[in-house]
Amino acid sequence: MRRIVTLLCLLGFVAPFAAASPVTVAELEHFLESKAAKKATDDEVAKRLGAMVLTEQLTQTALARLEAANRLGPKAVEQLDLLAEESVFHAPPAEEIPAVAPPDAARQKQIIEAAAAFAKGTLRRLPDFLAVRQTVSFSNAPAKAERKHSRHEVPLHFLVKSNKEIAYRDGREVDDAAGQKSVAGDGPNGDSLTTWGEFGPILDVVFHDAAHGTVTWSRWQRDAKGHLLAVFHFAVPRSASTYEVDLCCYAIPPFESLMVPFSRTPGYQGELAVNPATGVIAGLTLQSELAKSAPVQFTGMAVRYGPVEIGGKWFVCPVEGLAVSKVPKRWGPKPTDVDVETFVNVIRFRQYRRFATTTKILTRNPGAAK
Repeated sequence: MRRIVTLLCLLGFVAPFAAASPVTVAELEHFLESKAAKKATDDEVAKRLGAMVLTEQLTQTALARLEAANRLGPKAVEQLDLLAEESVFHAPPAEEIPAVAPPDAARQKQIIEAAAAFAKGTLRRLPDFLAVRQTVSFSNAPAKAERKHSRHEVPLHFLVKSNKEIAYRDGREVDDAAGQKSVAGDGPNGDSLTTWGEFGPILDVVFHDAAHGTVTWSRWQRDAKGHLLAVFHFAVPRSASTYEVDLCCYAIPPFESLMVPFSRTPGYQGELAVNPATGVIAGLTLQSELAKSAPVQFTGMAVRYGPVEIGGKWFVCPVEGLAVSKVPKRWGPKPTDVDVETFVNVIRFRQYRRFATTTKILTRNPGAAK
Protein backbone atom coordinates (compact mmCIF):
# COMPACT_ATOMS: atom_id res chain seq x y z
CA MET A 1 0.00 0.00 0.00
CA ARG A 2 1.31 3.45 -0.94
CA ARG A 3 1.80 5.95 1.85
CA ILE A 4 1.27 9.65 2.28
CA VAL A 5 4.35 11.25 3.80
CA THR A 6 5.23 14.60 5.33
CA LEU A 7 8.94 15.08 6.05
CA LEU A 8 10.29 18.01 8.01
CA CYS A 9 13.97 18.88 8.31
CA LEU A 10 14.16 21.27 11.24
CA LEU A 11 16.40 22.19 14.14
CA GLY A 12 15.05 23.85 17.24
CA PHE A 13 13.80 23.84 20.79
CA VAL A 14 10.37 22.85 22.02
CA ALA A 15 8.58 25.92 23.34
CA PRO A 16 5.13 27.22 24.32
CA PHE A 17 2.69 28.05 21.53
CA ALA A 18 2.16 31.63 20.38
CA ALA A 19 -1.50 32.36 19.72
CA ALA A 20 -2.38 34.04 16.43
CA SER A 21 -5.44 36.28 16.23
CA PRO A 22 -8.45 34.19 15.09
CA VAL A 23 -10.83 36.03 12.76
CA THR A 24 -13.89 35.17 10.69
CA VAL A 25 -14.22 36.02 7.00
CA ALA A 26 -16.60 38.87 7.89
CA GLU A 27 -14.10 40.27 10.41
CA LEU A 28 -11.33 40.02 7.82
CA GLU A 29 -13.45 41.90 5.29
CA HIS A 30 -14.21 44.63 7.85
CA PHE A 31 -10.50 44.94 8.67
CA LEU A 32 -9.54 45.38 5.02
CA GLU A 33 -12.29 47.96 4.48
CA SER A 34 -11.18 49.97 7.53
CA LYS A 35 -7.52 49.91 6.47
CA ALA A 36 -8.46 50.98 2.95
CA ALA A 37 -10.47 53.89 4.34
CA LYS A 38 -7.50 54.96 6.48
CA LYS A 39 -5.11 54.50 3.53
CA ALA A 40 -2.87 52.22 5.57
CA THR A 41 0.48 51.29 4.07
CA ASP A 42 1.14 47.96 2.41
CA ASP A 43 3.61 47.03 5.19
CA GLU A 44 1.08 47.83 7.92
CA VAL A 45 -1.72 45.79 6.33
CA ALA A 46 0.60 42.87 5.56
CA LYS A 47 1.94 42.79 9.13
CA ARG A 48 -1.58 42.68 10.58
CA LEU A 49 -2.67 39.98 8.14
CA GLY A 50 0.42 37.96 9.00
CA ALA A 51 -0.70 37.85 12.65
CA MET A 52 -4.17 36.49 11.80
CA VAL A 53 -5.58 33.02 11.35
CA LEU A 54 -8.98 32.37 9.77
CA THR A 55 -11.58 30.26 11.54
CA GLU A 56 -13.60 29.89 8.32
CA GLN A 57 -12.68 28.99 4.77
CA LEU A 58 -11.93 31.95 2.52
CA THR A 59 -13.13 30.49 -0.78
CA GLN A 60 -11.67 31.40 -4.15
CA THR A 61 -14.79 33.43 -4.93
CA ALA A 62 -14.59 35.39 -1.67
CA LEU A 63 -10.83 35.92 -2.07
CA ALA A 64 -11.31 37.39 -5.55
CA ARG A 65 -14.01 39.69 -4.19
CA LEU A 66 -11.83 40.99 -1.36
CA GLU A 67 -8.85 41.60 -3.62
CA ALA A 68 -11.03 43.44 -6.15
CA ALA A 69 -12.73 45.60 -3.50
CA ASN A 70 -9.56 46.66 -1.69
CA ARG A 71 -6.54 48.25 -3.31
CA LEU A 72 -3.95 46.03 -1.67
CA GLY A 73 -0.21 46.22 -2.13
CA PRO A 74 1.88 43.18 -3.12
CA LYS A 75 2.86 42.27 0.46
CA ALA A 76 -0.74 42.41 1.66
CA VAL A 77 -1.90 40.36 -1.33
CA GLU A 78 0.68 37.69 -0.51
CA GLN A 79 -0.45 37.49 3.13
CA LEU A 80 -4.12 37.42 2.13
CA ASP A 81 -3.46 34.61 -0.35
CA LEU A 82 -1.65 32.63 2.35
CA LEU A 83 -4.56 33.14 4.75
CA ALA A 84 -6.90 31.78 2.07
CA GLU A 85 -4.63 28.78 1.41
CA GLU A 86 -4.44 27.76 5.07
CA SER A 87 -8.19 28.26 5.60
CA VAL A 88 -9.03 25.35 3.28
CA PHE A 89 -9.21 23.04 6.32
CA HIS A 90 -12.32 24.89 7.58
CA ALA A 91 -15.89 25.10 6.30
CA PRO A 92 -16.98 28.33 4.56
CA PRO A 93 -19.14 30.85 6.46
CA ALA A 94 -22.68 29.63 7.06
CA GLU A 95 -24.13 32.20 4.67
CA GLU A 96 -22.02 30.79 1.81
CA ILE A 97 -23.22 27.20 2.28
CA PRO A 98 -26.04 26.41 -0.20
CA ALA A 99 -29.46 26.11 1.41
CA VAL A 100 -30.08 22.69 -0.13
CA ALA A 101 -31.38 19.73 1.85
CA PRO A 102 -28.74 17.01 2.35
CA PRO A 103 -29.22 13.78 0.37
CA ASP A 104 -30.70 10.79 2.16
CA ALA A 105 -28.49 7.95 3.36
CA ALA A 106 -28.99 5.88 0.21
CA ARG A 107 -28.02 8.78 -2.06
CA GLN A 108 -24.98 9.60 0.09
CA LYS A 109 -23.83 5.99 -0.28
CA GLN A 110 -24.24 6.22 -4.06
CA ILE A 111 -22.12 9.37 -4.24
CA ILE A 112 -19.35 7.85 -2.11
CA GLU A 113 -19.34 4.66 -4.18
CA ALA A 114 -19.17 6.72 -7.39
CA ALA A 115 -16.24 8.71 -5.96
CA ALA A 116 -14.44 5.49 -4.96
CA ALA A 117 -14.95 4.07 -8.45
CA PHE A 118 -13.65 7.30 -9.96
CA ALA A 119 -10.55 7.20 -7.74
CA LYS A 120 -9.75 3.63 -8.69
CA GLY A 121 -10.50 4.23 -12.35
CA THR A 122 -8.44 7.42 -12.46
CA LEU A 123 -5.36 5.69 -11.09
CA ARG A 124 -5.68 2.84 -13.57
CA ARG A 125 -6.59 4.86 -16.67
CA LEU A 126 -3.98 7.60 -16.44
CA PRO A 127 -1.34 7.24 -19.15
CA ASP A 128 2.37 7.54 -18.46
CA PHE A 129 3.13 11.25 -18.52
CA LEU A 130 5.48 14.03 -17.50
CA ALA A 131 4.49 17.21 -15.68
CA VAL A 132 6.06 20.08 -13.78
CA ARG A 133 5.43 20.45 -10.06
CA GLN A 134 5.98 24.06 -9.01
CA THR A 135 6.38 24.45 -5.26
CA VAL A 136 6.50 27.86 -3.59
CA SER A 137 7.53 27.54 0.06
CA PHE A 138 6.88 30.02 2.85
CA SER A 139 8.10 30.11 6.45
CA ASN A 140 7.90 32.37 9.47
CA ALA A 141 11.59 31.84 10.20
CA PRO A 142 12.87 35.23 11.45
CA ALA A 143 14.58 37.13 8.67
CA LYS A 144 17.61 39.22 9.52
CA ALA A 145 16.68 42.51 11.11
CA GLU A 146 17.53 45.59 9.06
CA ARG A 147 18.82 47.45 12.12
CA LYS A 148 21.10 46.04 14.80
CA HIS A 149 18.64 46.36 17.67
CA SER A 150 15.36 46.05 15.81
CA ARG A 151 12.93 43.18 16.47
CA HIS A 152 12.63 40.21 14.14
CA GLU A 153 9.69 40.30 11.72
CA VAL A 154 8.10 36.86 11.62
CA PRO A 155 5.02 36.71 9.38
CA LEU A 156 5.03 34.03 6.71
CA HIS A 157 7.38 35.08 3.94
CA PHE A 158 8.80 33.60 0.76
CA LEU A 159 11.45 30.97 1.37
CA VAL A 160 12.15 29.14 -1.89
CA LYS A 161 10.53 28.27 -5.23
CA SER A 162 11.30 25.08 -7.13
CA ASN A 163 10.20 23.66 -10.47
CA LYS A 164 10.58 19.92 -10.64
CA GLU A 165 9.79 17.69 -13.59
CA ILE A 166 7.94 14.61 -12.39
CA ALA A 167 7.23 11.36 -14.17
CA TYR A 168 4.10 9.24 -13.71
CA ARG A 169 4.57 5.64 -14.81
CA ASP A 170 2.54 2.50 -14.25
CA GLY A 171 0.13 4.25 -11.90
CA ARG A 172 2.69 5.89 -9.63
CA GLU A 173 4.83 8.99 -9.41
CA VAL A 174 8.51 8.34 -9.96
CA ASP A 175 10.65 10.22 -7.43
CA ASP A 176 13.46 11.73 -9.46
CA ALA A 177 15.23 14.94 -8.47
CA ALA A 178 16.65 15.41 -11.98
CA GLY A 179 15.61 18.64 -13.62
CA GLN A 180 14.78 20.47 -10.40
CA LYS A 181 15.51 24.19 -10.34
CA SER A 182 15.16 26.35 -7.23
CA VAL A 183 15.10 30.05 -6.44
CA ALA A 184 15.95 30.82 -2.80
CA GLY A 185 14.46 33.56 -0.68
CA ASP A 186 14.83 34.56 2.97
CA GLY A 187 15.25 31.97 5.70
CA PRO A 188 17.88 29.68 7.14
CA ASN A 189 19.35 26.99 4.95
CA GLY A 190 18.46 23.38 5.61
CA ASP A 191 14.97 23.97 7.03
CA SER A 192 12.27 22.64 4.75
CA LEU A 193 8.94 20.90 4.40
CA THR A 194 8.71 18.05 1.90
CA THR A 195 5.68 15.99 0.93
CA TRP A 196 5.16 13.18 -1.50
CA GLY A 197 2.35 10.75 -2.26
CA GLU A 198 -0.18 13.55 -2.74
CA PHE A 199 0.00 13.49 -6.52
CA GLY A 200 -2.29 10.62 -7.49
CA PRO A 201 -1.89 7.83 -4.92
CA ILE A 202 -3.41 9.98 -2.18
CA LEU A 203 -6.89 9.01 -3.43
CA ASP A 204 -6.03 5.33 -3.28
CA VAL A 205 -4.60 5.73 0.21
CA VAL A 206 -7.51 7.73 1.63
CA PHE A 207 -10.19 5.38 0.33
CA HIS A 208 -8.23 2.36 1.56
CA ASP A 209 -7.76 3.86 5.03
CA ALA A 210 -11.26 5.31 5.28
CA ALA A 211 -12.73 1.85 4.75
CA HIS A 212 -11.46 1.13 8.28
CA GLY A 213 -12.73 4.45 9.65
CA THR A 214 -15.84 6.56 9.19
CA VAL A 215 -17.27 8.62 6.32
CA THR A 216 -20.11 11.02 7.12
CA TRP A 217 -22.02 13.79 5.39
CA SER A 218 -20.64 17.31 5.95
CA ARG A 219 -22.35 19.88 3.68
CA TRP A 220 -23.02 21.17 0.20
CA GLN A 221 -20.54 23.66 -1.22
CA ARG A 222 -20.03 25.47 -4.54
CA ASP A 223 -16.76 25.62 -6.41
CA ALA A 224 -15.31 28.71 -8.10
CA LYS A 225 -17.52 28.10 -11.16
CA GLY A 226 -20.69 27.72 -9.10
CA HIS A 227 -20.98 23.94 -9.45
CA LEU A 228 -22.62 22.17 -6.50
CA LEU A 229 -20.30 19.78 -4.65
CA ALA A 230 -21.11 17.16 -2.02
CA VAL A 231 -18.62 17.36 0.85
CA PHE A 232 -18.02 14.35 3.09
CA HIS A 233 -15.94 14.12 6.27
CA PHE A 234 -13.72 11.09 6.84
CA ALA A 235 -11.82 9.99 9.94
CA VAL A 236 -9.11 7.32 10.03
CA PRO A 237 -7.89 5.84 13.33
CA ARG A 238 -4.19 5.47 13.99
CA SER A 239 -4.47 1.68 13.69
CA ALA A 240 -5.54 1.99 10.03
CA SER A 241 -3.43 5.00 9.03
CA THR A 242 -0.75 5.04 6.34
CA TYR A 243 0.02 8.75 6.78
CA GLU A 244 3.60 9.24 7.96
CA VAL A 245 5.04 12.31 9.70
CA ASP A 246 8.82 12.46 10.09
CA LEU A 247 10.71 15.24 11.87
CA CYS A 248 14.49 15.37 11.69
CA CYS A 249 15.56 16.66 14.04
CA TYR A 250 14.83 18.69 17.18
CA ALA A 251 16.70 19.47 20.38
CA ILE A 252 15.36 19.45 23.93
CA PRO A 253 16.98 22.01 26.25
CA PRO A 254 19.46 21.96 27.87
CA PHE A 255 20.94 19.30 25.57
CA GLU A 256 21.29 21.52 22.50
CA SER A 257 23.81 19.21 20.82
CA LEU A 258 21.59 16.12 21.04
CA MET A 259 19.37 15.92 17.95
CA VAL A 260 16.31 13.70 18.42
CA PRO A 261 14.31 12.33 15.45
CA PHE A 262 10.52 12.02 15.53
CA SER A 263 8.41 9.67 13.41
CA ARG A 264 4.73 8.82 13.71
CA THR A 265 1.91 7.29 11.70
CA PRO A 266 -0.97 9.19 13.29
CA GLY A 267 -4.67 8.97 12.74
CA TYR A 268 -6.08 11.67 10.50
CA GLN A 269 -9.26 13.27 9.30
CA GLY A 270 -10.29 15.33 6.32
CA GLU A 271 -12.92 16.19 3.75
CA LEU A 272 -13.69 14.97 0.26
CA ALA A 273 -15.51 17.20 -2.27
CA VAL A 274 -17.37 15.26 -4.97
CA ASN A 275 -19.46 16.15 -8.01
CA PRO A 276 -22.70 14.36 -7.04
CA ALA A 277 -23.78 13.81 -10.64
CA THR A 278 -20.58 12.16 -11.88
CA GLY A 279 -18.59 11.03 -8.84
CA VAL A 280 -15.61 13.09 -10.05
CA ILE A 281 -13.51 14.22 -7.08
CA ALA A 282 -12.93 17.99 -7.02
CA GLY A 283 -10.67 18.10 -3.98
CA LEU A 284 -9.73 16.74 -0.58
CA THR A 285 -8.11 17.87 2.64
CA LEU A 286 -6.24 15.87 5.26
CA GLN A 287 -5.20 16.79 8.82
CA SER A 288 -3.12 14.68 11.17
CA GLU A 289 -4.18 13.94 14.74
CA LEU A 290 -1.02 14.27 16.79
CA ALA A 291 -0.64 14.18 20.56
CA LYS A 292 -0.40 17.58 22.26
CA SER A 293 2.97 16.55 23.66
CA ALA A 294 4.39 15.74 20.19
CA PRO A 295 7.10 18.05 18.82
CA VAL A 296 4.92 18.55 15.72
CA GLN A 297 1.77 20.55 16.43
CA PHE A 298 -0.01 20.17 13.08
CA THR A 299 0.39 18.75 9.59
CA GLY A 300 -2.16 19.12 6.82
CA MET A 301 -2.47 18.55 3.08
CA ALA A 302 -4.95 19.59 0.42
CA VAL A 303 -5.29 18.74 -3.26
CA ARG A 304 -7.59 20.26 -5.89
CA TYR A 305 -8.33 18.31 -9.07
CA GLY A 306 -9.30 19.53 -12.52
CA PRO A 307 -9.31 18.59 -16.20
CA VAL A 308 -5.93 18.50 -17.97
CA GLU A 309 -5.01 17.52 -21.50
CA ILE A 310 -2.44 14.76 -21.98
CA GLY A 311 -1.60 13.55 -25.46
CA GLY A 312 -4.75 14.99 -26.99
CA LYS A 313 -7.10 13.45 -24.40
CA TRP A 314 -8.61 14.93 -21.24
CA PHE A 315 -8.06 13.48 -17.78
CA VAL A 316 -8.80 14.65 -14.23
CA CYS A 317 -5.52 15.23 -12.40
CA PRO A 318 -4.17 17.36 -9.54
CA VAL A 319 -3.87 21.02 -10.50
CA GLU A 320 -3.13 22.59 -7.10
CA GLY A 321 -1.87 21.38 -3.75
CA LEU A 322 -1.07 22.63 -0.27
CA ALA A 323 1.05 21.31 2.59
CA VAL A 324 1.21 22.93 6.04
CA SER A 325 3.23 22.02 9.11
CA LYS A 326 3.46 23.76 12.49
CA VAL A 327 6.24 22.94 14.92
CA PRO A 328 6.48 24.56 18.37
CA LYS A 329 10.05 25.74 18.88
CA ARG A 330 12.49 28.55 19.51
CA TRP A 331 15.30 29.50 17.19
CA GLY A 332 18.64 28.78 18.83
CA PRO A 333 19.57 29.15 22.51
CA LYS A 334 18.13 32.68 22.70
CA PRO A 335 14.35 33.11 22.43
CA THR A 336 12.98 35.14 19.51
CA ASP A 337 9.50 36.13 18.47
CA VAL A 338 8.86 32.65 17.02
CA ASP A 339 7.18 30.11 19.28
CA VAL A 340 5.48 28.07 16.54
CA GLU A 341 7.43 27.53 13.36
CA THR A 342 5.15 27.31 10.32
CA PHE A 343 6.00 25.97 6.89
CA VAL A 344 3.61 26.28 3.94
CA ASN A 345 4.08 24.76 0.50
CA VAL A 346 1.80 26.07 -2.25
CA ILE A 347 1.95 23.62 -5.15
CA ARG A 348 0.89 23.97 -8.79
CA PHE A 349 0.95 21.18 -11.39
CA ARG A 350 1.60 22.39 -14.94
CA GLN A 351 2.79 21.31 -18.39
CA TYR A 352 1.23 17.87 -18.47
CA ARG A 353 2.43 15.90 -21.49
CA ARG A 354 2.48 12.31 -22.62
CA PHE A 355 5.54 10.27 -21.62
CA ALA A 356 6.73 8.11 -24.47
CA THR A 357 9.94 6.66 -25.76
CA THR A 358 11.01 7.18 -29.34
CA THR A 359 12.56 4.29 -31.23
CA LYS A 360 14.44 4.89 -34.49
CA ILE A 361 14.88 1.90 -36.77
CA LEU A 362 18.04 1.98 -38.87
CA THR A 363 18.00 -0.04 -42.09
CA ARG A 364 21.17 -1.22 -43.75
CA ASN A 365 21.89 -0.06 -47.28
CA PRO A 366 21.72 -3.21 -49.46
CA GLY A 367 24.51 -1.86 -51.64
CA ALA A 368 26.88 -1.23 -48.76
CA ALA A 369 30.02 -3.31 -48.55
CA LYS A 370 29.75 -6.35 -46.38
